Amino acid sequence: MLISLTASGESKNTIESLKVSYDLKIYTLVLTGQIDKFDFLKYTDIVISVPSKVIPRIEEVHIFISYLICEYVEVERELFFNT
Repeated sequence: MLISLTASGESKNTIESLKVSYDLKIYTLVLTGQIDKFDFLKYTDIVISVPSKVIPRIEEVHIFISYLICEYVEVERELFFNT
């Protein structure tokens, strides 16, 4: 799984990594800000878009969502390995 964070959705490196992941059939999740271009959507399985164009606010929400994902993985790991 590839988790990609991009405030603008226009990062060339992000789009290229999504293309490669798509070609390799790797599941992708993109955290982005309020975007005007949707060039990367065809390479993405899930997009979580923060409804803001203010970079610091977008990044704060990305950090929060990242923590939630980590917490979920940790809980699932404990359930799987401790049963």
